Amino acid sequence: MHFLMAGYVFDEDIEQSIQELSNVTFLGRVAYNEALLLPFRADVMFTFYDPSSEINRLAASNKWFDAMMAGRPILVNSELSKAPWIEREDIGYLCPYGNAEDLSNRLSWIRNHPDEAMRKGQNGRSLYVEGLSWSVMEKRIYSTIDAVGGGGRA
Repeated sequence: MHFLMAGYVFDEDIEQSIQELSNVTFLGRVAYNEALLLPFRADVMFTFYDPSSEINRLAASNKWFDAMMAGRPILVNSELSKAPWIEREDIGYLCPYGNAEDLSNRLSWIRNHPDEAMRKGQNGRSLYVEGLSWSVMEKRIYSTIDAVGGGGRA
């Protein structure tokens, strides 16, 4: 299993440990337009948030929506408030935070069941196209502006 990782690591020792792993390609900070292309290189996108903090339990990562745009399933920790939505919409996988064995098993499952992962990714893509694409959001924005008395487009 190979991991593609991007972003900023706050601890230099942790970053050094990541860079020494043979199964991780660490890109560091990347430009926004490059970050939007990364989901197309992935089989699954995952974000985990420490559930001991309320703000983390309420998280809805932009990475989820990037994955949906790219038709990729997501993997998140099960303690998040949005976890039932992910499960209900069948767009990804859940795993308890801090359970390395379950995470390893979940990643192996995804690798060994590519048709299921593809279906979940396509479910996410459908949700994105139907409810989150720019054409849909633009209509919502203009409708909201009209509703509050904006009276049309400039």
